[in-house]
Amino acid sequence: MNVTAGVGGPPIVLYRLSTDWAQRPYVATVQAYFIALNVASLVVRGAPRLDASIWVVVLAALVIGLALGEQLAGRISDARARAAIVIVALAGAVSIVIEGVLAL
Repeated sequence: MNVTAGVGGPPIVLYRLSTDWAQRPYVATVQAYFIALNVASLVVRGAPRLDASIWVVVLAALVIGLALGEQLAGRISDARARAAIVIVALAGAVSIVIEGVLAL
């Protein structure tokens, strides 16, 4: 689903919710899952063709996200992390539906 529609996140979030997966093992597993998923996406679709300035922004966002995540990891409760995960997955799913409707 990630390669064809760009929606790899919502299914794993739904699985987490249906199994009541604990936060720490979920995060560790999802990191490995998304690495494999994105490598497969790159193999199938190829790397995106972006200007060098966009790549700089992407890499800066990656570094900032990693640093911010490291700082927040011990400060956010499991319940709030769970809510944030659901919100992000829902936003992604809704955006894909909107994109699909607009493409009709």
